[in-house]
Amino acid sequence: MTVGSFFFPTGIILLAIANGAVGPIVAGVLYALLGYLFCKFVSALVGSRTNLQPATFAALAICLTGAGIAQMYALWFSGQLQNTIDAVEVFYPLSRVGLVDGAFATTKTNSEMAIWIWQFLYEGAGRLGLGDGPWIGVTFNCFMITLSITLILATVELVRSGLEQVRDITPWLIFGFLFWEAATIHVRDAYTILGSAVVLFFSAFLIERPSLTRLIVGISSTAVVAGLIFYVREESGFMLGLLAFWGLSCGVFFSKWESSSARSVALFVLVLVGVIAVGGAVAGRELFLLRSDELIQDNITNADAGSLGTRFIMQASLPVRITVGTFFMFVHPIPLWGYIGPWFDEITWIESLGGFTMLATAPYLVDALWTPTPNRRMAVHKLYASVASGLGILSIVMSNMGVRHILQFLPFLLVVMAFSNPLAHQGRRRMLWQLWLGVIALVHVAWAVLKG
Repeated sequence: MTVGSFFFPTGIILLAIANGAVGPIVAGVLYALLGYLFCKFVSALVGSRTNLQPATFAALAICLTGAGIAQMYALWFSGQLQNTIDAVEVFYPLSRVGLVDGAFATTKTNSEMAIWIWQFLYEGAGRLGLGDGPWIGVTFNCFMITLSITLILATVELVRSGLEQVRDITPWLIFGFLFWEAATIHVRDAYTILGSAVVLFFSAFLIERPSLTRLIVGISSTAVVAGLIFYVREESGFMLGLLAFWGLSCGVFFSKWESSSARSVALFVLVLVGVIAVGGAVAGRELFLLRSDELIQDNITNADAGSLGTRFIMQASLPVRITVGTFFMFVHPIPLWGYIGPWFDEITWIESLGGFTMLATAPYLVDALWTPTPNRRMAVHKLYASVASGLGILSIVMSNMGVRHILQFLPFLLVVMAFSNPLAHQGRRRMLWQLWLGVIALVHVAWAVLKG
C-alpha cells in the first residue's frame, strides 16, 4: 500500500465525518483527478524522467488527512470546526456570503481574489447539494498546495537533470508539516505559496534552456501571477514581481544562450519589462510602506510575552534585527515546546510541528550554500533560489516578523536545500548539526534565565 492510497481515504473520511457532509469525498476525488492531469502536463513540459504522480497524490492525501485531523481536534477542543481568528471572523464568513462591501474587503481583508474564488466554490457546493462547512475552502487549499508541491518537484527535476548530487526533497514536502498551516486552515497562504511556486518554476524553466519563447512565456505567466496575488495580499504581489524579475534576469544575464542576437533581444525585452515594473513599484510605494508600517506596529503591540524576543527584534537596530530575526524564522517559538499542550488550538499545534521541521532544514541550507556546484547551469539555479530566499526572509524581518509569512518563500528555500549533496560531506553536515543544536541549547538556556 502506498502513502497516497492509505492517507487519501483517511483524509476525506475524516473531513466528511467532521463536517457531516459527503462533499469532502467528492471534492477529494475531483482534486485528485485534476492534480493528476496537472502533474502530467508539468512532467511533459519539463521532460521529466521521474514519475512525479506518486509524490503529487501523496501530498494531496497528507494535506487532506491533516485537514481532517485539524477539524476533528477543533471539534474536541471548542465544539466548532475551526478556531483561527482569520478563518472564523474573516475568510469563512465572507466566503459564504460574498463581498457585501467591496471597500471593507479592500481595507480590512486585502484578499478579494481569494474570497471570490472561495465564494464560487461555496455557491457551487450548495447548488450541487454537497453540503456546507469550511471543508469547501480547506480542500481547495489542499489542492493548491498539491499544485505547488508538483511545481517545486518539477523545478528540482530541472535542476537535477539526472545528477545524484541533488538531494531529494520529496519527504520534506510530503511529511514535513511545512505546508500544513496553509493547507489545513481556512486562510489565504495557499494562494501566495502557489504564486511563488509558479514564479520559481518559470524562472528555472528559462534558466535551464534560455530562449526568447521561454522568456516571453516567463514574463507573461509571472506577471499574471504577481498581479493576481496582489489581490490576495498586496505586499506578496510586490515581492513576487521582484522575485520574478530577478529570476528572468538570471536567465538573461547568467545562462548560456545559443546566439548573441537572441540574447540581445532578450535583454531589450527584459529592460522594457523592468522599466514598466519600476513604474508600478513607484506608484505603489506609498501603499506598500503604509501597509508595512501598520504590520510592524501591530507586531510590536501584540508581541507574545511568552515567546522570547518578538518585541526585542521589532524594536532593535537594523543589524540586530536582521541577524536575530533571521534566526527567529528557523527557531520558533522559543521555547520550542511553548506551543505544545491540550490547551492550544489546532493552528498552534500545526505551527509548532512546522517549527520543528523548519529548525531541521537550517543545517541542510547552510550545507547547500557551502557546497560547490558541478556546472554553470546549476550555479545559476542556485544563485537564483538563494537570493530569492534571502530577499524573502529579509522582507519578513524588515516588515512584520510574521513567521507564518515565510511559507510564501518555502519553495525557494527548499530548492536551495536540494543542493546539499547527499553523497558527500557527511562529516561537515555532522559538524553543522552539532553547532546548530549547541546554539539552540544556548538560546533556551538564555530563555530560562530571563524567565527567572
